[in-house]
Amino acid sequence: MSFIYGAPDAPEYWLALEFHGPMVREREYETLELLNSAEATTAKERKRLAPRVFDVVVWSPMEERDLPEGHIAVVVQVEDDVEAAGGEDRLRELRKLRLQPRLLYIAEQNFDNTHWGGKNYSRVLRFQWRNGREAVLQDPLGLPIIGRVRPGRPKQNTDVEDDL
Repeated sequence: MSFIYGAPDAPEYWLALEFHGPMVREREYETLELLNSAEATTAKERKRLAPRVFDVVVWSPMEERDLPEGHIAVVVQVEDDVEAAGGEDRLRELRKLRLQPRLLYIAEQNFDNTHWGGKNYSRVLRFQWRNGREAVLQDPLGLPIIGRVRPGRPKQNTDVEDDL
């Protein structure tokens, strides 16, 4: 899966991001926009809003961080946050309800320009369900996250065989 963007700044990525299949570039996918603090009331909705590997995280413009157009990063790993859950037993309970907190490992460029130390990620973000309803992704530096985008269903207007 690859993505292409043609927007001048991060907030416009919602409209300009295109996802393409790994084998057939002509195959295009719908873009799912998952706003930070989006609400979910059912386990099915929580499953859809939960973070996944390959999600693209989008930050608001930040002049003070020398990121006037905003910023994006790709999620390279997602795992349950045992500490935030309050231990293994509580994590098991939350997992049954699809309410477990998670750690998101992200890969990004042009941010802090620090060496990754042999890891495949630059930083770790925290995801939690606020009040059991709101899907909240938090940057440890307190930087404003707009949300995440990911590929959805294949667009129907292409005549290319399915490649996923």
